[in-house]
Amino acid sequence: MHCSCDSQQASDEFNRHILKAFRLKWRQFSTIVSFAVATFSSGRRITCPNFHSAQHTNMTSTTNIENTPNESPDSVTESDEVGVVDVATIPAPENQSEPAKVEAKAETNEPSEIEINTESDDKTASSGAQAHSAAEKSANQDNQAQPKHSQDEASKTLDHIQVLLEQLNVALENGQLKGCISLYEQCQARMKKLEDIDYKPNKFKAIQKELSGVHFEMQKLKKWRHWGTNQARIDLIETLKSLKDSEEHPRELHARIKEIRDQWNKWNKSGDFPSHKLRESFSEAHNEAFKPCKKYFKEQKKQRKQNKKLRKQVCVQLEELYDSINWKGQPDWKTISDSLRLAKKQWKNAVPLNKKDWDSTNAQFDEIIGKFQPHLAKERERGVQFRLDLIDKANALDSEPIKVAIEKAKVYQQNWKSVVIRTRKKKETELWEAFKNACDRQFERRNDIRRQKHKQRQDLL
Repeated sequence: MHCSCDSQQASDEFNRHILKAFRLKWRQFSTIVSFAVATFSSGRRITCPNFHSAQHTNMTSTTNIENTPNESPDSVTESDEVGVVDVATIPAPENQSEPAKVEAKAETNEPSEIEINTESDDKTASSGAQAHSAAEKSANQDNQAQPKHSQDEASKTLDHIQVLLEQLNVALENGQLKGCISLYEQCQARMKKLEDIDYKPNKFKAIQKELSGVHFEMQKLKKWRHWGTNQARIDLIETLKSLKDSEEHPRELHARIKEIRDQWNKWNKSGDFPSHKLRESFSEAHNEAFKPCKKYFKEQKKQRKQNKKLRKQVCVQLEELYDSINWKGQPDWKTISDSLRLAKKQWKNAVPLNKKDWDSTNAQFDEIIGKFQPHLAKERERGVQFRLDLIDKANALDSEPIKVAIEKAKVYQQNWKSVVIRTRKKKETELWEAFKNACDRQFERRNDIRRQKHKQRQDLL
């Protein structure tokens, strides 16, 4: 067959197909190069396997072989072809008078042998064979490097799984089901990664077998644990039933019920769930035992609302008291003191209370009491000085006649009681002791005089 294009164009077409072959996977490389060499040598249109049709929009979808009537279709068409490569015919040398002869062995279904009559075609085919050999060598090197990398990665992963298996066996011996499940899931996750690797070390199957055995033991432990847990759940239900008519304080009863409920939920969190019948029994027994607590907490909620209302009333009363006092005149300190004392007592008894309401009402109460403090501090100072003066006067009674001293001491005692706003307890104690000793001396002096007079009368008799 005569060629219709020059030798340079044919050589460029050959190189283009060689480059495309290099982009494909190494497993397809040998077949693609063989097709490219045959195409260049024979100058015919031939089907090329594994080329994406989207990349060759100008290629036709049929196979056309000229001057080869006896060639078998299997020698030029692959079962997995996805496109057709169009190659221009190659011109023959000037001294060549006949086209290249192609003989196909149709009866034996073997690839056809292609004979090339041009010297330039032999040289080009030889260079294509050399390129094919170099590419195949590079692909073999990549093929040898990949398993080695996969083997190292798989070996490290299996070593890690072996460590996890040792920990899993220890946890299994100690009956730690939750820890066993976690370790087993880690092992399974790493084994799943190894399934995607073509090369697997020899101990892969051994570890798979060991994991299967461990899983069987875990299932046995889980069943025994579930049976034991169910027995414990039944005991908890019986305990709840016994609390139905309990005379414990609702708070103490609530604490016991909460402890039982926490234990029940702890088993649920571990993955050991009860049957529907057990859940219903527990719920019924729990609700019956909780009835006294529910009633108590309902009353407490109502009481908290009342306490909040009472505290607000106390704050309003103190506000009104403060606004009604003439602080520049002579305030009635007894009334003020009694009102403050009563307000603090009511405030203290207004419990329980929600934390939010507790904080807000306390802030309001402290703010109102803070308004009284400067006036109370001033009166407190005045009261201390007043009583210090009374102590000095009581000490001065030692030089007074006994009758006058006694009368004045009684007046001083009344004056002492007139002080309403007290200071700190320690200071109050010191002041009272000093004043009491001064007054007691006068009464003791009177008693001494009486004893002397009585003795004198006895002596006269």
